[in-house]
Amino acid sequence: MVEGMLMDSRRDFIHAGLVGIVGEGNVLTGELDRVLYAVGRSWLGRTWMAQGLPVPKADFIVQPETEEQVAEVLRLANRMRIPVTPFGGLSSGMGGTIPLYGGILLDVKKLDRIKKLDGRSLRVRVEAGVNCWKLEDELNRAGYTSGHLPASFFCSCVGGFIACRGAGRLSTKYGKMDDMVLGLRVVLPSGEVLETPSVPGHAVGPDLKQLFIGSEGAFGVITEAVLKVHPMPEERRFRGVMFPDLHSGLEAMRRIMRMGVVPCLARLYDEEETQTRVRDAWGVSGEGAFLVLGFDGLERMVELEERLALNICEEEGGRDLGAEPGEYWWEHKYDDYYPTAKSVKEYQALLGGRQAGATTDTCASYDDIEKIYWEMRETFMNQFGEKYGGWFYGHFSHWYKNGAMLYPRWHLYNPPSGEELVKLYLKVWGALVRVALKHGGVLNHHHGIGRILGEYMPEQHGVGFQILQGIKKTLDPNGIMNPGVLGLS
Repeated sequence: MVEGMLMDSRRDFIHAGLVGIVGEGNVLTGELDRVLYAVGRSWLGRTWMAQGLPVPKADFIVQPETEEQVAEVLRLANRMRIPVTPFGGLSSGMGGTIPLYGGILLDVKKLDRIKKLDGRSLRVRVEAGVNCWKLEDELNRAGYTSGHLPASFFCSCVGGFIACRGAGRLSTKYGKMDDMVLGLRVVLPSGEVLETPSVPGHAVGPDLKQLFIGSEGAFGVITEAVLKVHPMPEERRFRGVMFPDLHSGLEAMRRIMRMGVVPCLARLYDEEETQTRVRDAWGVSGEGAFLVLGFDGLERMVELEERLALNICEEEGGRDLGAEPGEYWWEHKYDDYYPTAKSVKEYQALLGGRQAGATTDTCASYDDIEKIYWEMRETFMNQFGEKYGGWFYGHFSHWYKNGAMLYPRWHLYNPPSGEELVKLYLKVWGALVRVALKHGGVLNHHHGIGRILGEYMPEQHGVGFQILQGIKKTLDPNGIMNPGVLGLS
């Protein structure tokens, strides 16, 4: 293990200061705690551990219970030049919460209050540590929904989703988390608290909340958010459609979105995933590309939208499988995220240890997204898949009028071991994201950059990356906030 980076003489003083702020029970220094937080769900952490490689650990795990405690911790850290790594629900796999430089790992899960639901204006004020499932459950009891139902529904929190620009299963209609945020409270590295207006629109200069949405803890610590909510829909229904191939399914969805018919859910699987994971998880059999399609809202609107969408699907060669496969998919929508007896092999690769696997999601225009899919697939199989026993498949699950999100997943079952395994893993990432950049796509759509993709941020943003560096220097002149995340120095 890599011990924390602080000298013993400083550690005692810092520990005493932290205990004075949050209390003895909220400062963890035990070996097991530090290892568990360091490893998390990240492939990197798990693989370092399994391969006997050094694992970076924080010196202190700090669990504040109030915003003022967060501010006091950051004042102490800024004064003593201690790195701070904000930490949410442990669902990210991009390595953004690995405490590479030791110091303080700031766990916000005890900031877990749902403070106010405003049904008249359809918004809710919550603290950053509120679990996704808890928020949705409370809203449902009151007759509302967040519309945010991610795969990590049971193990993620609001602050983490905002920090990484997360997305849920219903994002095509309800938006990603960045679309859901009306306002934020953020503790800056100085300990000052910034609150942005919680309004649906303004013309008072740049929207400051956008500095922190997607910032992954580089600019400060999100403590509260005001989010949009929606009345629970009167009707929600799902159907399954089988297309002869991926291209025809993509064309159908492009036309559906162009028409202004917006499904609450649209998930199009390529032929490979249709004949493997879709078959195993949801019992849908047959050749082609499977689309699960959902609509919600007023019953009359749902009936109309569903009919219009199915007409387009039929024109593109889609075969309506009826409601049963769609409804079954919805009831079992998390079966492909949490390991089952059928998916153990796959999850061994994804979670790390002795195999390799990841999701290299991207987003691009309709002109480019299919090119990215095919070139990513070819690149992976030619350079890595055949040599290391790998396979590649993908689906498209977040749609816009102007383009779509590709969610490719790859696995290597016979890679080398030790440091060579980690080098290979990062090499695959680099080869695939450069395919996306080549065709006008982005490094990531909804999992964030973390530490895995930071080195490619200058390629993504060009001169814009210098602007991000300048913002970092202004807000965090001592460089304490999650050093290295987003590729920022």
